[in-house]
Amino acid sequence: MENITQIWKKIQSPEFNPATDMNLVETVKQVALTSQESAKVSFGTSGWRGEIGSEFTLRNLQVVGAAIVRLYKEATPELFAALGVKDFAELQKRGVVVGHDNRLLGHEFCEAVADQFAKAGVKVYYGGEMPTPEFSAAIEMLGAACSINMTPSHNPSHYNGIKFNPADGGPAGPEITNVITKLSNEMMATWKFEPVGKVDWEIIDSLKIYKEFLVKQGTIKFDRIKEFIKKGRLTLVCDHVHGSTRRRPAALLDNPECLITLRNEDDSLFGGIAPEPSSKNLEKVRKATARAKST
Repeated sequence: MENITQIWKKIQSPEFNPATDMNLVETVKQVALTSQESAKVSFGTSGWRGEIGSEFTLRNLQVVGAAIVRLYKEATPELFAALGVKDFAELQKRGVVVGHDNRLLGHEFCEAVADQFAKAGVKVYYGGEMPTPEFSAAIEMLGAACSINMTPSHNPSHYNGIKFNPADGGPAGPEITNVITKLSNEMMATWKFEPVGKVDWEIIDSLKIYKEFLVKQGTIKFDRIKEFIKKGRLTLVCDHVHGSTRRRPAALLDNPECLITLRNEDDSLFGGIAPEPSSKNLEKVRKATARAKST
């Protein structure tokens, strides 16, 4: 029987046809939801990433979620200072913001982690599909204690990841991530997997919160941008590469006619490319801008 890595190679090969080969993707999803295999966790710059199905599974995300809860329960005064809360009770009251990018099983992985917080009496806010800046904004605007962002950033589609931000909204430092890594690996081998039921969380509109945050900060001059738009002096091209920034520019700028959006369809495989701002990926933006200039 093929392992998950071999299946992913088939999915990412030029021969993969979404119209006929999605059974391969379904196989990955089912393994990710049911596998009881352990994984080695290593938090780098605020997060851990792993291959979906072989490392990144529902079970292993439960472990990481439980490890972060335990981090707060067992924190020293110095660690609480880094986390930006005085004690576990403050975490429970202020809550955690959870959301995901457009990867496979983002919602389900969020449920696995959020369930561990909810069981510990921590308030949970769920924003669904969210770009990374919206997590920091939500922490600020909701007064939350931390956030869990289910994303591996620009890595290819066979990866997913989990990032943790403490109360200041920025990436967690090594004084925090080293403890999460230690606790996760300590708990990994003996963890008893339990199916996730309905998670008690509050659904938030992260885009609305983000716009309110930007207006409050005043760093983006929306009135001036809209003035340029009204004068017909702008052509805006945004290639979302099927990522979680979809809908954002249109909503932030009141859906201007000069906005051209590319690759905003739902595609968790990102059209077979890595979702990154490489020169190759930006070629579509260049061509769209050139066409707009010539008309």
